[in-house]
Parts: sequence; structure tokens; C-alpha cells
Amino acid sequence: MVLHIALILAFAFQLVASVISIRLVRETKYSATWILLSIGLLLMAALRFWDIISRVVYGGMFSEVYVWIGVISSFCFTVSAFFIRKVLFHIKDLEEARRQLEKRFLTSIIQAEEKERSRFAKEMHDGIGPLLSTVKLSISTLSRMESDENKKTLIKNSDNLINEAIKSIKEISNNLTPHVLTNFGLEKALDNFINKVNNNGVLQISFRSSVKNHRFDSNLEITLYRIVSELINNTIKHANATSVAIDLRLTYSEMRLIYTDDGIGFDPEKVRKSDSGMGLSNIFFRVDYLKGKIDIQSAAKEGVIVIISIPLKDEKFNNKHYFSR
Repeated sequence: MVLHIALILAFAFQLVASVISIRLVRETKYSATWILLSIGLLLMAALRFWDIISRVVYGGMFSEVYVWIGVISSFCFTVSAFFIRKVLFHIKDLEEARRQLEKRFLTSIIQAEEKERSRFAKEMHDGIGPLLSTVKLSISTLSRMESDENKKTLIKNSDNLINEAIKSIKEISNNLTPHVLTNFGLEKALDNFINKVNNNGVLQISFRSSVKNHRFDSNLEITLYRIVSELINNTIKHANATSVAIDLRLTYSEMRLIYTDDGIGFDPEKVRKSDSGMGLSNIFFRVDYLKGKIDIQSAAKEGVIVIISIPLKDEKFNNKHYFSR
């Protein structure tokens, strides 16, 4: 009777070890070694079950040493499986903690970058801009007082250069912190930026959007604006494309950006790993910052398709009113 109980315990221990091992296959990323180990444990559990059938049903005989070795080995396998499970989950927790730390670090970098952009834009707009305007006023006054034609021409040229400098400062300030984005929202800001690119004649961009006048968290708006700007700049610098299509779609649960161009294409993984100046890592970081997903489809001479999905109902944005009231 005792040996019967021992055989049942051995089978139970072996079965538990097998189940734990099989359930950890996914955690080991379907490692062939772990799959083979799981199969081995399962076969040993089957062997223990056959031992029970042989002794209880058919009256087979086993030495006590054989039975108790089976019990002890099955118990050891079970305990080992529990410890391995604990180790694997601990590694998983450490990996998750590392990812969270990286995200917090990335968040700090992006927020610091936008803060510095805003500060620099304000200093240019409020500091250098008024100084140049004052110089322009002085030159305008001087031009009315001067009678010598050569001096008038020189003053006029100086006035034109100052006008160009003021215009450049406004453009730089707007690029650093788009005032249209702050005042009118994401769709208007992107439309304004795209119109500037189209007016240059370098690239023709079609833009469709269902966002309209909806306003979102400022981090979401500025980050998506930077992503689109980076994608367009990459197309201009690297793709030799003639046209781009941008589709910005808003649903209740997410914001989806679909970006396509007809350029020369590239290998996304190769470019991202080589960090060849296309800024893909920066785009991936920004998408990750918004807890979104990005899919880049491209190949040589086939252009590029970039699909970005940003969740709107996310813990990062809880208790925020996204939609305009």
C-alpha cells in the first residue's frame, strides 16, 4: 500500500513539473532546449503513470529502491521547476523595470528638449526680434534724412537685410515652437508646415485629416508634429521622392498616422541598426514615449509606408479631456 501511494506521489510530482515546464515555454521564447526538456518531463510523467498501471492493475512488481528513487527524482524535478519559474519571472520583472526606467529617461529627455526649444524660441522672438526692429526703425529714419543717392542705396540694402533677418528669426522661432500648434491645434499646424514644403516645389504632399479642431494633450500634439516633420525631412534628404501622402485618422480609441512616399525605399531594420542619420531611432523613441505602435514597410525602389497608432485611452492620459467641448 505504501508503495502504491509512493508511485502516485511520484506521478503527481512529475506531472506538476511537466505542467510548469510546458507553461514556461512561452517565457523562454519557445527555446528548442526548453521544449525538449518539457517533452522529456512529460514522457517521465507518462512513465510514472505506466508504473502505477503496471503495479495496481496488472500486479507488476517493483523493488522499493526503484519506487523511492522515482519519488525522490520526481520531487526534485518539481522543486527545480518551481525555482526555475521563480527565476524566469524575476528576470521578466527586471526586464520590465529596465524598460520602465528607459521610458522615464526618454520622457525626461523629450520634455527637456521641448522646454529648451521653447525657451530658445522665446528668447529669439522677444530678445533679438525687437532689437532688429529698433535697428530697422533707425535705418528707416536715416533714409528719410539722407540726401546722397549712394548712401540711400546702401541704407536701402541694409534695410532689406534687416527685413530678411527678422523674417528668418520668425521662421526659426516658429520651427522651434510652432505657434500655430499652440494656438490652433495639430491639424492646422501640420497643414501650415506642409503648405510651406509644397510652396518650395521640392516635394508635393497631400494631406488628409479627420482631426479637425479637436485638441489633445500638449505632449501628444507636439510629439506627433515632430514625428511628421522628421518623416518629411527624411523623405526630402534621402528618398528622392516626388510625392508624399499623409493620412491622419482619429477614432474614439486611437490616433492613426499613415505616411507614404514614392521614393527609393530602404531596409528599415538595417537603417535603424546602422543609425545612418535618418532619425528612425528618434521616431521610434517618440512613438514609444506615446505608448504607440509603429510599422515601417519599405524595400528598394518601392517607397515607404509608415503606420503609427497612438492610443488615446491610456494611463498616461487619464483624466484628460482630449476632445473639444
